[in-house]
Amino acid sequence: MQPFRAAIVAVLTLLFALQVYAANDVQARWGLTSSQYQSEFDKFVKNGYRLNYVSGYANETSKQALYAGIWEKRASSAWQARHGVTLSQYLTIFEQLRSQGYHPTLLHGYPVNGETRFATIWEKSPVDAWEQRVDMSAAGLQGHLDRLTPRGYRLTHLSGYDVNGEARYAATWEKRESVEWFVRVGQTAIERGNEAGHLSALGYKVAHVSGYYVNAEEYFSVIWEKGTIKGQGAYWLDAHRLFPDAFEEKYDLYNGLYGWAPKVINGYSAGECAIKYSALWEKQF
Repeated sequence: MQPFRAAIVAVLTLLFALQVYAANDVQARWGLTSSQYQSEFDKFVKNGYRLNYVSGYANETSKQALYAGIWEKRASSAWQARHGVTLSQYLTIFEQLRSQGYHPTLLHGYPVNGETRFATIWEKSPVDAWEQRVDMSAAGLQGHLDRLTPRGYRLTHLSGYDVNGEARYAATWEKRESVEWFVRVGQTAIERGNEAGHLSALGYKVAHVSGYYVNAEEYFSVIWEKGTIKGQGAYWLDAHRLFPDAFEEKYDLYNGLYGWAPKVINGYSAGECAIKYSALWEKQF
């Protein structure tokens, strides 16, 4: 029995060590001002991390932008990121990076003190074809979905945000092999909650989530996908509508205790001087 027990202890110790390694390999920060975010960005990049995800959102009390970011220590092709840029600035960045052979992987829109700002990530990696659209209405987004989906384009990132009391969207597509997927745009919390359990039971998982407020109403846009491509399987957990303290508790549980890696930390202004988070964690298998 003693050797058997020792073997169990050794296996559990190894599993715990692997979980800690995975957690340390992926680092997340949130609630950062622009200067704090840039400082963390510079520190992580210097130590071999690359930015996987960023979201911007407003602190309505101070009327300043805050940021959440997820960095991973991994090999990567060349990449670039920007935050806090206006639409006109972004359109210039778009043309510059496209001409240099980069393609976008993320474009997040967010209102700050009545003005729209964007955070974005671009990388120089093999991709068949891609498209990106910004400042779309819901009808405009649907039109592009109807046009691109039959042509083999997969929606990879979607961001909803408020512009003068109307929902606007920024979206990125890639033409690539994909499992079955679909998107829900502009769902209320009740609609999302009612559907989530049913879709999970059918084998779908959340691939991306965007939470946002428009005219004091909370909405969600969610990309769902079914099944896996070889080598890309993952268990997943998501949590939404979390105030900062509740989000931190979830993060400490999922990432700190269980070693699940954060994939999305979507912060958004919830009015009345409040901030909420919708987040997604994954564990590869």
